[in-house]
Amino acid sequence: MKSASVVVVVLVTLGFGFSGLAQGQERRPAPSQDDTAKLEKRIAELERELATLRKELKDLRRELQAQAKVTVIPVQYCSANSAAKLIQEAYKEKRDFLAEALPKMKCVALRADTKTTQEVREILLRLDESARKAEQGDWKVIAIPPHRPDPALLEETIRTIKALEKQKTPGKK
Repeated sequence: MKSASVVVVVLVTLGFGFSGLAQGQERRPAPSQDDTAKLEKRIAELERELATLRKELKDLRRELQAQAKVTVIPVQYCSANSAAKLIQEAYKEKRDFLAEALPKMKCVALRADTKTTQEVREILLRLDESARKAEQGDWKVIAIPPHRPDPALLEETIRTIKALEKQKTPGKK
C-alpha cells in the first residue's frame, strides 16, 4: 500500500493530476438555434452529395457489368480475314467494338457487348452457310453490312450478278 500512495503523491507533486481523465467526458452545452440551423443545412448538403455518389456508383457498377467481353467465333467455309474485315466495317461506329481475324484457327475474335456479340454470331453463321453453299455450286458470295451498305460494294454486287447471268445465258445480250 505504501508504494501505491507514494506513486500518487509523486504524480500529484509533478503536476500529473487526474482531472484530465474526465475531460473527454465533459458535457457540451446544448446547441443554440443558430447552431441547429447550420447543422441541419450541413446534413442536407451531405445527403445531396451522398445521393449523387450513390447514383455514380450505380452507373459504374452497371458499366462494369456491361463491359465488352472477348468471344471467339469459328468459321469453316468463309475466310476469317474477310469475315473480320466485314464485321469490323459494319460495326465501326460502335464503341468498344473490335473484330480480329484468327486465320490459323479459322476464327474471328470479337470484343463486344452481349447483344452485339449475338448479332455478329448470327451474321457469321449466315455468311459461313452461304460460303458452304457457294463451294457446292457456282455461287459468288458477297456480304453486305446490315446497318449501312457501302454504295461501292452494292455496285460491285450488281456487276457480279450481271456477269453471272451473262455466263449462264451466253446467247442473250
